[in-house]
Parts: sequence; structure tokens; C-alpha cells
Amino acid sequence: MIGRDRRYGRSRQASLKAKVGIATAVLVGGGAIGVAVAASSHSPTSASNASYQSRSHHHSHHLSQAQLLAAALKAGSWTKHHGHWSWNTNWSQTFANLSAMSTTRSLRTMTMGHQQLAIQTGTVVFVDPNSHFIVLQQQNGVDRVWWANGQTAVANVTNNVAGVNALTASTSVTNQVMNRNNQVALFQALASLNAAKAATTPTTTSTTITIQAGNGVTITITVTGANAKVATNNTTTGTAPQTTTQSIFTNVAGLKAGDVALIAGVRTRGALVAQRVLFFIPVTTTPTTTPTPTAPATTPAATTSPTTAPTPTTSPSPSPVASSTTTSGT
Repeated sequence: MIGRDRRYGRSRQASLKAKVGIATAVLVGGGAIGVAVAASSHSPTSASNASYQSRSHHHSHHLSQAQLLAAALKAGSWTKHHGHWSWNTNWSQTFANLSAMSTTRSLRTMTMGHQQLAIQTGTVVFVDPNSHFIVLQQQNGVDRVWWANGQTAVANVTNNVAGVNALTASTSVTNQVMNRNNQVALFQALASLNAAKAATTPTTTSTTITIQAGNGVTITITVTGANAKVATNNTTTGTAPQTTTQSIFTNVAGLKAGDVALIAGVRTRGALVAQRVLFFIPVTTTPTTTPTPTAPATTPAATTSPTTAPTPTTSPSPSPVASSTTTSGT
């Protein structure tokens, strides 16, 4: 599947101030933002290894890590349609800039101008379409909350070479995953296979995690079986905690628990706001049915019919004949 530009809702203004304003509204108000799926006019196509290696080599010698990340987030253009402004992500440029960066295994932040940029890779352990956030667990087991809004563009890079190279920032890992179908290499580089399996396996007992999500927001997720109860508490506004219940298999724009993802965006007032999400759907986390062991067939023991000694014919009645019973094994 070629990555597509999938976004939460529609944007209304082109200014960065408007973007931050929307993000703040999500953090504080928790208002409902619809999910819209739009095909990008810059949808990426599968690229050859030589192509993305060339672009990465060129970029890495001229731009810093912060400049590359900023360029990846800015790749695209605003267009006006029927009086509404909308953002079209240029995924080819986004992939080229991200692939030129060094590999990300935990949360990295960097300053560019007056902004604090952020990028993280890991295992998606939870997606909440109600409060609009993604929980991404980095390789060392630390959970981070990323807030989504109308400017969050999402791309499925599962079958896209350039996209996987942007996700991993490693041509060798990309080769293992795409040419040798070695998806374990992806987890070894960026995520945790155990975390992916745990996030997609119904629990037998209740499991609770609590995460500080920035801006005075605390999120508590309690998983019982295949359902999760989510409580969002904002100590800054003093509003009553919001509680929702959903399936652990819930997905938003195709993104779901168990996927390997890269999320990039900005950090504002301690909260991580997602602007670009790249995700890979591994087959290693697909639930499989454990076969029920079959008991081996039991070979029935051989039975020997007893031999009865002949009885002298002293009586007119025939002597009784001994009988035997053979029991078949099951």
C-alpha cells in the first residue's frame, strides 16, 4: 500500500499560530474533531534504493538534524478549495528529509527558531479517537503521549521503500525489511516485539498505565480483556475527568496498536503535538490461533485369548467356553 495523506479533520487557516491554537484546543477542551481521509496530491511512490540513498547523502552533508526535521514538517503546500484552505503534504520530500537524519530510538527534541521540534519512534500501544491521542512506547519501555489534531498527516509506509527508509533512517534495515522480509529487524532497530504483542493480546487480568501527557494532563488507561477504559484528567483547567471505553483494537486512519511508527511534530507547554505520523504494519503481531494439541492415538494392547484345558466328557453337558473382551484404545 502506498502511503496516503490522512488527516484528523480540516484546517481553516494557514498560519502557524492557528496550528498551535488548534492543538491547544485539543489539549484543554478535548473537543471532538472528525476524522477525514484525503488522498494527497503528492502521494509517494515506491522508490529505488539508489534514489533515496542519493537524496539522503545530499541532505546529510548540508543540513543539521534540526534543519532536516523542520524541512520534513514543512514539506507540502496550502491550497484553497471552495473557500477552505487545506494542507497537502509532500510525502516524497518528507521521506527524503527524514531518511537523511540519524536513526531515532527514543524521544529527541531540538530547537529551531522559536519552536521546539520533537521526533520519536517505537511501538504504538494505544490509539484514542475520542481524546485524539496516540501512545507510542519507545524501545526502552517509556510511554509517550502524542496529541493529534487537524494538522496531523498520517502515512502507511508498509509497502513503500522510501517510506520505510524514512522510518528507520537506515538503508541496511530497509533492505532487511523490504527485500528479505525480515520484519524482526525493524523491531530490533526501533521498537519492541514484546510490546507489540502485549498491546494486541487481550489481558486475563486488569492492567493499568498512567502517563503524564503535558500541559497538566494525566491519562490513565486500564485494560481488561479486549477493552480499555481511558480517564483523562486536566489539573490545569480543573475540569472533571473524562472517561471513555473502547476496544484495544481501535484504529484511526489505519493506525492501531502493534504498529511500528515514527511521529514527528512540536513540543508546546510540555505536550507533544503530532504533525507527521509514519507507520508500518508488521505481520509478526497478527493474532494467530493456537492449535489445540491432539492426543496421539493409542494402539490397543494385544489380547491373548486364554486357552482352556479340555474337560473330560463325563457329563452330558458341554463344558463352558471361556470368553475374552478386547477394549479398543481411544
